[in-house]
Parts: sequence; C-alpha cells; structure tokens
Amino acid sequence: MDMKPEYGCRKRLSRISRGLMLLACSLFSSLSWAARVPLADYFVEGWTTKDGLPHNSINTMAQTTEGYLWFGTWEGVARYNGREFKLYERSPQTGLLDSGIQSLQAQADGSLLLAGARGSLVSVTGDRWQPYAPAATMINAVWKDRLGNLWLAMEGKGVVMRSMGRDGQYNDGQPILTQLSAYRFAEDAQGRVWIATDRGLYVVEQQKPRHVPLPGALPAPRIFTLVQQANGPLLLGTEKGLWRQEGDTFKPLEPALADAAVTSLLLDEQQDLWIGTMNHGIYRLSPAGLERLETETGLLKNRVLSLLQDQEQNIWIGTNAGLFRLRAAPFTTLTSRQGLSGDYVRAVLAHSDGSVWVGTSTGLSRWQNGQVTPIPSPDGDAPVSVLSLAEAADGSVWVGTYTNGLLHWQHNRLTPVRDQRSGLSSNEIRALLVDQHSNLWLGTAAGLDRLSADGQIRHYTAADGLPADFVISLYQDARQRIWVGTGVGVALFEQDRFTAVPIHQQEGAEYVFGFYGEPNGMWMATDRGLVHYRFADGHLSVVGRAAGLPVDKLFQVVPDQQGAFWLTSNRGMFRIQQQDARAITEGRAQRLHVEVFGESDGLVSAQANGGSNPAATLLRSDGSVWMATARGVARVRPERINDAGETLLPIVIEAMDVDGRSLALRPNLELPAGTSRIRIRYAGLGYVIPSRILYRTQLTGFDPHWLERNHEASAEYTNLPPGSYQFQVMASYPHGKWQGQQASLRFTIQPFFWQRIEFQLLMLLGGGLVLWLVVQFRLHTLRRNEARLTRLVTEKTTALQEQATAFERQAREDQLTGLANRRAFDEQLLTAFKTAKEQQTPLAMAIVDIDHFKQINDCWSHVIGDQAICAVARTLQHAMPDSGLLARWGGEEFTLIFPGRDARQAHACCERMRQRIAEADYTPIATGLHLTASFGVCDTHAITHYQELLRLADQALYQAKAHGRNRVVCWQETPLD
Repeated sequence: MDMKPEYGCRKRLSRISRGLMLLACSLFSSLSWAARVPLADYFVEGWTTKDGLPHNSINTMAQTTEGYLWFGTWEGVARYNGREFKLYERSPQTGLLDSGIQSLQAQADGSLLLAGARGSLVSVTGDRWQPYAPAATMINAVWKDRLGNLWLAMEGKGVVMRSMGRDGQYNDGQPILTQLSAYRFAEDAQGRVWIATDRGLYVVEQQKPRHVPLPGALPAPRIFTLVQQANGPLLLGTEKGLWRQEGDTFKPLEPALADAAVTSLLLDEQQDLWIGTMNHGIYRLSPAGLERLETETGLLKNRVLSLLQDQEQNIWIGTNAGLFRLRAAPFTTLTSRQGLSGDYVRAVLAHSDGSVWVGTSTGLSRWQNGQVTPIPSPDGDAPVSVLSLAEAADGSVWVGTYTNGLLHWQHNRLTPVRDQRSGLSSNEIRALLVDQHSNLWLGTAAGLDRLSADGQIRHYTAADGLPADFVISLYQDARQRIWVGTGVGVALFEQDRFTAVPIHQQEGAEYVFGFYGEPNGMWMATDRGLVHYRFADGHLSVVGRAAGLPVDKLFQVVPDQQGAFWLTSNRGMFRIQQQDARAITEGRAQRLHVEVFGESDGLVSAQANGGSNPAATLLRSDGSVWMATARGVARVRPERINDAGETLLPIVIEAMDVDGRSLALRPNLELPAGTSRIRIRYAGLGYVIPSRILYRTQLTGFDPHWLERNHEASAEYTNLPPGSYQFQVMASYPHGKWQGQQASLRFTIQPFFWQRIEFQLLMLLGGGLVLWLVVQFRLHTLRRNEARLTRLVTEKTTALQEQATAFERQAREDQLTGLANRRAFDEQLLTAFKTAKEQQTPLAMAIVDIDHFKQINDCWSHVIGDQAICAVARTLQHAMPDSGLLARWGGEEFTLIFPGRDARQAHACCERMRQRIAEADYTPIATGLHLTASFGVCDTHAITHYQELLRLADQALYQAKAHGRNRVVCWQETPLD
C-alpha cells in the first residue's frame, strides 16, 4: 500500500554543483575527512518479507534507547535484534486500531510512540503498550516537542496539537492546520515548529501557523520531509529538489537534485546529509561532495521512504521494496563497476609508489588514490589475461600472462617482451620474481626461466632438479635463495643447484601457492595448510586442520601491521595471530583461534583465487590487505575489524521459557515448585556484525564464575534446586570489551512443602519424638530379654568359638585339596620374604601348572579334573620338604615356598616332584589318563619385593610352557630337561 504519487526524476549533474558544495560545507561538522568512510566502501545488505518483514514498504524507522530497531510497515511494526524480527500488529495487546504504521518516534525515557492508519496512537515501553485516543484519520507523523506536547500530522485533516493535563492524560487536541495533508515536523532553536505538507511549508509560532513560500516555486511544491541542523539552517526535501534556509527565505541547495523528488532526509553524526529520493536512490552530501550510492541491490530503482542512523553509525534505508542497511564493512571490493578491466582477478601487486596493480582475466588495471585506471593492451590488441605481476628496480612493472607471454609496463605503456617463440618455455607465466641482481625469474607451465639483464635466458626443468615443470610461485628469502613452488613440491635454488624441501612429510602437502619469508624461516601456503620451514635446522611443521584451520588449501599468506596473518582460500579469508601460528610450529600450542570472513563481512565473493602470483598483497601506506577473488579485488582494513570491538554493546533479555512455557518478564519472578527446565533467551543489540557477537553469562547462586557462551544466544538450566537466583549476561564483539552493559533477571524457584524449612523443622521434632519413644520401647525390651540373652550367650559362646575356628580354617584352606589356599599362601610368603631379607637367608618359590588340564576336562569331565588336581596335590605334598609350604594357587596351579633354599636347590626338589607326577599311575581315576606338570622357579636374589618374586616365578613358568611343558625352569636360566 502506498499513499504518495510517483514523481519522475531526470538526471542532471550541473558543472557548478561542485562550486555550490563549497557553500554547503558550512552545513557540516569539521570532522576530518580521514574519518569519513567513502560511500563506495559501504557494504549494502537487504531484507524483505522473505526474511521476516511483515511488508516490504518500510514507512518509518526508530531505535529505542535500549538498542532495538523498530520498522513500521503497512502490516504492523517489526522489532529487530540483529538476528530476527518480532512482529506486532493490531491486537488487544498492542491497542492498535490498524496494523498500518506510518510514524515511529523514540523517546528519551526509552518509550516509543507509534502512529498510523485509522488514527492509531500508541506508546510502548518494554512489553507494556498504552493506547491513546485515536486521531480522526491516518497519522503520517507523531512528534513530541520540548514542552511535551504531541503533534499529529494527519492525512487530509491537517495538524493537531495535544497537551497533557494535570491528570497525566492528553486532551483531544487543538487544530493547528486543516484541510491538507501533513508529513513531518521540525523544531528550531527559537521554538518554532516547521511543518512539511502537500501545500508547501508552514511555520507555527505561539500556536499560530504561517505559510512560507519557496521563491520561484509556483505552485507551492509538496514538502515531503524536513530536518533541522544543529545550530544551522532548516533543510527541506521537496518534489522539486533539496532546499536550504537562508535567513527568512529558502534557496535550492544542490542543482544536481533540482528535479529530484526528495522523500527523506537524515543528518548523521558527522552532519553529513543523506538524501533519499523518489526513484534516484540515495545520495550523500558532505564536504567531500555529492556522492550517489552505486549498488547492484536494486536500491536505486526504489522509492526511499525513511532513513535512520543507528547507535553504531549504520545507515538504514526504508524503501517501498524492502529494507536496506549500509555499514562501513571491514571489506570492500573493487569490480568492473569501479573501473577494473575485469572481475575475475588473478594477481594483485602493491607498488612502492602506493598504487595497487590488479591483473584480471581480461586485462590490467592500476588503482591509485581511490581511482582505478585500466591499462590498454599492447598496440590495441585484444585484452590480455594476466596471471602474475612483479615490480622492477626502476618502478616499472613486469606482467606475466596466460597466452601472451611476458609484458612490460614502462613509460605509461604496456609492451610485449618475450613469448614462447622468442625463447620462453611457455606463454603461461604464473609467477614472476626480480632478484637482487636484477635477473627476472619466470615461473611457467613448462619450467622455470631466468631472464638476465643482458637478455639471455636460462631454462630449468625437472631434469635440473625441479620437483615439477609446472611452477606457480617464486620467492627470494633474506639469504638470497630462490624458493620455487610447483604442483608437486618445493625446491630451493642456491649456488646454481636445486634442493628439494620435503613438505610432503606434512600431511602429504604438494602444491605450494605462495610464500612469506621471515629472517628465521619461511611460511608456505599449500594444499595442506600453512607449512613452516625453519632455516636453522630445516625443521618442517604445519598449521592445518588439526590446529583449527577450516580448510586444507590456502593460496596466499600475508602479514598485516597488527601482528596477524591473512590467509586466502576458496572458502573465504582467514585471520590468525602470528604469535599463535608460531606457537603451533614450536610445539607450544595445539590449537589456534581462526577468524573466518565471507560475504556477510563485505566480500562480494568469498572465493579467493590462487595458482598465480601474487594472489594477495599488503599495501604498506595504509595497512590494507588486498586479495584476488572471483568477483573483483577485495580490500580489508584490519583496524576497522578491531575498531568494532571497541563498541560497548547493549544487551537485553528477551524471553524466559519454563518447562516449555513462555513467561512474561517482570522483576523477581517466582517459579513454581518442581520447575525442572529453564531457558533464557537474550540478544546483544549490535548490527555491524551481529553473527559474530559473543556472550557470557552467570547465574548467581549456581555458577561460580562467568561462562563463555560464544555465539549462543540462550542459556539453559535443568533441575535447579529451590532458591533465589540472578541471571546476568553481557555481550561483546570479537576482541571487544566486556565492561559494557549487563542485563539481569532475578527469579526464585519455590520449594515443595516438604522442602520448606518450617516443614523440615517440624519433621525433625516429630522424628526426634518418635525416635525417643522407639528407644524407650527398645530399652524396655532389651531389659526384659537381658536375662534370657545372658543364658543364651553362655550356651552359644562355646559353639561360636568352635565355629569360628572352623571358619578360620575354611578361610585359609582349599576345600578341594585340603591345602593352604591363596590367602594363606600370600600371608606366609610375605612373612617368609621378610624373614629371609632380615636374616639374609635364601628363599625360593615355584609355581606349578598341570599341563593340558583343559583337555582333561574336555575329554573326561570336570569331576575327573577335580580328582586329577587332588592326585597331583598329594604327590606334591609327599615330595615337599618339611620346611616348605604347598598351596593351591587357583585352578590347576600350585605354589611352593622353599625357605633356606636358593633357586638351584629348589630346582632339584621340583625336578623330583615333576618326575613323580609324570610317573604316577592315574588309571584308578580314568583309563588312559596321564599327567605332567610345568614348574617356574625363582629366588629372592636381587629382589626387593615379594610380588616381584611371584612375577618372576610366573615368567619362568611361562618359559617352561613355551619350551614344551613337563619341565622345570628357573628364571633367567635355560630350561632344564
């Protein structure tokens, strides 16, 4: 829906406009031009109904003191927090009579006035909406003067002023103008109210209106908008251009806009004037001149309905086809629209004279002092496809091409020098390097060429030691060595020979797209990340995916003047801190922080180009980093990214969900007992890079310290105990300050009745009483039974003693064999070991294992196996010396202790036992049963702990089994037969 007629505008840029601008300069502040961002450097973003707006006509805009942006449309007002729109429309909650909103005015007390269709007039503070008495018809603008009076500009009904009575309510209003349509208000230093109407300009003094004609403008033009400069004249936007107050009259300000219908005006913080037109888009008038916004967004074709500068100096433009935002993005891009020879950029070179040379697929361009100059092709030939650039010692520029060989720019002329027909290895030149002897090195698709100052060419190929003939990068380090990057590796050229650098050891790296040399090492952009070579010892390391880089393939590494590395890739630009990268290569860290930049940061294309050089460069004169991309050359001013971090972001808590139910926010919320899940949503109201806002929270009463939430805009808590809590949240841009605003929310979780202190005290007293009664009853019972128990104790004592003796024996005796069990053995081994060490007498032990015992269980049965174990136990017991100890260790294993004997003596005893076991007749147990056993022997010589004795005896047993079983083996001795 649109209430205003279309007006055509014809472009006419007068030659005298620049002269008049000298007069216009007095309208603006004296801020330095260096602080003013060129209009071409603004990044344009747009939103429509597809993005959540209720309607594409943005009639009015405002920002409240808490930081929210509000957009009034024909289908309601939308509140924006940087991530999403929240819609308010006609409803009992808002009190709006119609969803059409024509005017928004933010008040110093944080409230917002809304006015629009059907005379709706509402004030909103937070979530509290207060409707006022409606006007007679649609309100185009609502404005509160310095005395607190409300002025209503109405469609066809003129202007009404409402005063507030002693009861705090506004009266019905006093008519100021009638029978016309009013659009905007402004108040000057004298307290006069100026009104823009469809019948010209009016001024009101002491509530008496007076028509103010514009000289030479007959009939009176429609005044769409007006703005009062601080300590300056009034500016008018009319259907016949832009006018400025001069004394008691008005004069046209900018001849170039004489025929333009100016629909919206905005004075920004620098007092630059932003001009919105009917169908010519956006202009900015400043001491730098009149600039028109050139953009591909379609903004130029739309009617500008409203303008706003937010607290972060972003410019918002409301049109009849959507919402647009201009922000001074850290990245800007030069394309063919700004004069480049082409958009597909392959090489970019920072020249010593402060210019930047840009090689594209359709020609060469030079940027200097903000101006782009295309370089004509040699002799008017077809456009050349540029792959590489290098500056010569005399300031001229060497140009490597895709199909035209080597060119040279000198004396403002580009001329051919060499190609394949005149001695080059190939016409495809992807890298150029001028060394300290003024030799020109050319990296081609068919090898490396060196062009001497005398015109001689020397060719190098894989046969001469190159990793491959396809050369894509060149660099000369501080030691005058030439680094050559190819598609299958890198080599160093020194003393007329090549030395391969084994970068393939770093995660299989092969392609080397770019270099950056330091005094102590070389950084290489490869297909496996950022590889580092240390000069001192040739050590190689890599900063890749494992360290936090999001991609493998990097095209160029460029250091900026803030201590960071900029890395280009097919998926955006990355910034890492140099000290973090060095910490990775030196083994002092495992991960680093990576900042990723793409289209949302101002890049027209996040696809950087590589495989030709230089693909990125540092312009030292202003510290900007330039990068070749698939859609122009991108430029970043790193300090602008850091400047965003200086902004202290406002923060708001937007919603609280309790067990899936949204609660209205108010101080000191009380939550019911049993609350199990709480989710609090918040927003940092920043609009420069809202996707990068960081958050930290603390729930006092639960969190001991602040928690880093990164980009998460909500906090969730489960199963909080009853009690009082205060939730606090802060927001910041990356590298920003955390000393800004905080938002907080207090709430209390009520306890169940059984969790209240009163109930718990009562239960404690009741429980104490019950316990006392139970104790008294128990004491009585005990006294009654005391005599009986005394008698029973006497009778049972003897039985218990006997039973205890039996239990003790069972605890230390193996039930199957009657031998000592493992517990008893451990105790006796420890005692024997201590005695042997104290008395310095030998002590030996052995571990015995029945050979192939599992086969006995499998072939006969477990019952036969148990009988076999008992038979072996008897044999061992009969052969055991009197001073020894025999125990069943477990399963088919036995342990033996030989006090006073060393390993050799114990070996002899064990050999006799082994023979008896092997020669015994087991036919009574099972026909065909034959048993053997293996022995592992060890003594205490050079052993300090009895567990070590067990371990070594077990190892000896393992050796016995490994050498065929049915034998005795002493530890560290050759098994004996």
